Amino acid sequence: MTERRWLWWLGLGLVALACKREEPPPERKEPWLAHPPDAASTVRAKYTVGGRCDAKVELKGKEATVRGAFRVCRGELDVDLTDLARSRGSLAVDVGSIEMLGDGDAGRSDELTQEAQNWLDVGASRPEAERERMRWANLTITGIRDPSSATAHGGRRERAAPEDEESVALPEEDAGAKREQRSVALTLTGQLLLHKVRVDVEVPVRVTFHYGGAATSDATPERLSITTRRPLLVSLAAHDIKPRDSAGVFQAQGLKLIGTKVGSEARVSLAAVATRKAP
Repeated sequence: MTERRWLWWLGLGLVALACKREEPPPERKEPWLAHPPDAASTVRAKYTVGGRCDAKVELKGKEATVRGAFRVCRGELDVDLTDLARSRGSLAVDVGSIEMLGDGDAGRSDELTQEAQNWLDVGASRPEAERERMRWANLTITGIRDPSSATAHGGRRERAAPEDEESVALPEEDAGAKREQRSVALTLTGQLLLHKVRVDVEVPVRVTFHYGGAATSDATPERLSITTRRPLLVSLAAHDIKPRDSAGVFQAQGLKLIGTKVGSEARVSLAAVATRKAP
């Protein structure tokens, strides 16, 4: 056999072997790549803040500290209970509901309360339309940062308040279950609109989720308790809050009080309750 013919037969054999080679098995895919998460697993709920609340305010000057509280709040919250970072909403405080305290244990001071309303531009002699336009300090929540738990049911378990400790009517398999409370620390980010001025803010809060039974991934809390972990600092100058009379006219002589008798920043601490809206 000539060398050329031998090489021809060798090449033919290699081609035959190549044809017999089995194709490698397909690469195995992880199940979650083939089956993306079901969007239906997301649990969202809407909550309403309304009525009375407790938003304490403190203005600490060099010579004195002025204290009071706002008593009326409102708000709408759209909460993603399975991914809290995707929650949004708004919270507002009625600055016209402020009640200022007198010295010591004197309780509410009508004189200081009226003066505070004047400074906030919601004095009694202002036109009603203007008072309505100025009365709400509104926080628009555009983001959630650093939640201590990504989910509501995964939050820290808290001891239920006495009014929450009674057993509730649950399915037989859950007989004896108690109402659970889970709390999550997080930071609200957004914008505060006060006296027609909008500023970016961050508000560290603790949200407690009150469940009607066991806190599970598919359960929806009946209500939320929202409390600030640190006071929100509100600059008077940034929001053009300054001495005014009941008609809103600037009173220059009152500027000497800021920094001495009245702090230049208001420290606001909020405690509010949001109840679930009917589906």
